[in-house]
Amino acid sequence: MSSMENRCQLGENAVTVVLAALSSLESPNEEDTYDVDDEELLDSLFRCLFLLLEHSENKVIFAEAGGVQLMIKIMQHEELGHSYYGSAIVALDMAVKDCQPAFKNFVTDASGLDTAFPASMDVILQSILHEKEVIEEHQISLIASLADGVAKMIKDMLLTKFAENDFKRITWLMELFVRYSDKVEAMTKHLKDKQQLHPSELYEEKLQCGFSTLQSIAVILAYLWSFGNRAINARIEKELSQHQLEKKHLRDTLSTYRDNIGNAGESVESAKTAVIEKYICPLRLRENPVQGMELDEQGNPDQGWELDVKSKRQRTSDKLD
Repeated sequence: MSSMENRCQLGENAVTVVLAALSSLESPNEEDTYDVDDEELLDSLFRCLFLLLEHSENKVIFAEAGGVQLMIKIMQHEELGHSYYGSAIVALDMAVKDCQPAFKNFVTDASGLDTAFPASMDVILQSILHEKEVIEEHQISLIASLADGVAKMIKDMLLTKFAENDFKRITWLMELFVRYSDKVEAMTKHLKDKQQLHPSELYEEKLQCGFSTLQSIAVILAYLWSFGNRAINARIEKELSQHQLEKKHLRDTLSTYRDNIGNAGESVESAKTAVIEKYICPLRLRENPVQGMELDEQGNPDQGWELDVKSKRQRTSDKLD
């Protein structure tokens, strides 16, 4: 099942069979219990599901067959949830991307948002198939997909999730933004020093070393900012200030994302570009000088992407010495 053509051909039957097998393990008969010997079967089923979900038509079949609800049940399962939470998150992240039926099923499920936002975002455990960082990246991508096409009816619910527990999830996002910024900046410098790459090739290399996740984090933060909620925006500005960052850093990341959207249908590409531009515009407003931010009246993104997070923090540190 290595080719996309084979996955498409197997699609309907394979997705249904895999989901049925997973469902039988999630809800065994009363005389049966989940056994450690089932792990090998579960691993194989999830790996097969990931391959199938790489094809867009299979995502629709997945949604119509109750796949979204099944993944949520697995995450809530007392035994399976501990070992396969990450696998379920990966499957959901893959399914809701560019698939309206799967997206709708997720946002209308009463437990959907609760599974995407565990009580403590910084205690996500690695599961059998995925390390913690991989699960974290897919979780961020899933939340970004929600922000990208979130229905108005759950907008307030999504904002509430980030306001809970003294905005700890915004603190979590900003810490990740800094971590991935540093990672991407180091890799970008290494690649530029090592070889001459076409801008499109450099962008692809960045995606492989964390820029995809960095983009998703910027989308979430910009989405939250765009609604003008004073409490949330104040917290975002506070976190930016504590890390010696500015809204410009979010703008630059989003601008690079916007400028590299492509390889999709023209209407889809145009719609995505419009969404990202909508998030960039509010971030172009003048910063508040009282909070020590630099003014950027024009708000024009830099040509090319050079995220100077480290240098900005260093300049601030030098001023304090």
